[in-house]
Amino acid sequence: MSTAMAAAAVSAFVLMAGFASAAPQRSAAPTSAEIVFVDVGAGDGVVIRAGGAVVLSDIGERNIPFVYKALDSALAKIGSRQIEAIILSHAHDDHVKNFALLMESSKYTVKRVLLSRNAHWGATDANRAVMSAIRRHRIPLSYVRTGQVFHFGGAKWTILNPPRGAFTKHHQVSNSSVAYALEVNGKRFLFTGDIERSGEQAVVAEWQQLELGPADVLLATHHGSKYASHDFFLDAVKPKSAIISVNRGHGHPDLEAIRRIRSAGAAIWCTAWNGTVTATAPMGAGKVRLRSSENSAPWWLRGERRSRGACVDQSP
Repeated sequence: MSTAMAAAAVSAFVLMAGFASAAPQRSAAPTSAEIVFVDVGAGDGVVIRAGGAVVLSDIGERNIPFVYKALDSALAKIGSRQIEAIILSHAHDDHVKNFALLMESSKYTVKRVLLSRNAHWGATDANRAVMSAIRRHRIPLSYVRTGQVFHFGGAKWTILNPPRGAFTKHHQVSNSSVAYALEVNGKRFLFTGDIERSGEQAVVAEWQQLELGPADVLLATHHGSKYASHDFFLDAVKPKSAIISVNRGHGHPDLEAIRRIRSAGAAIWCTAWNGTVTATAPMGAGKVRLRSSENSAPWWLRGERRSRGACVDQSP
């Protein structure tokens, strides 16, 4: 075999191996699951352990030691330092900036990164650092779209947004957020990034078509922004509990959004008051259990007229 032919064969093998490593895992075996909504301040960062897999859904802009703590705990339970996937919902610092720090730490191996196409990934230093880190560490990258399904650790991850070719321009970055339903042990968790009305309409269309029913836990859209968590969206997904990942400021969460979420019948947990919130989806018929690192009760329990503490920014 000539040198050129040998090189081509090696390249083909490497390419095929890359595609194989990016293929979703499939398992029908029952699995426990733990979803840790990390108190990253003003942003989102969620560590998910499903069976023998750990997935990171956004990574925040600050408080990365809190993310490391949650990751280390989840990985210790599966005896690994390997993150099955990192889902970066959209190109805003408060969701993705810590990614470059995570990769520079060399503490973990990342098998794949999932994100959506949007021009904003090349628009800021932080976003360019994210893309550079993906390239430097040769992490397989997948641009996801509505209808794709992944199976990590026995759980099912259904992409609900963005539709193919939608929300790709700079000004559409919030609605470009990767939104997905996580289903495990008959429980449903809904993650939506920063989608607002247009993105919510896309998610509702998929949610209803798939007949997913009530969500056990919703990570409140856009940190409780007044321009998100609209009535039509909440009527469709019917969350039993909602978690607002927020640091008081930036106008989040907004009282209008709080009223809508309360009217939907959801108990509300707020990281600005509850700290890190952990949801456990047990095997069998048991309900999702939620606990928090601070103030063990929900910030606002369904049916109550007043919240238990400070979460909404009332400053002028």
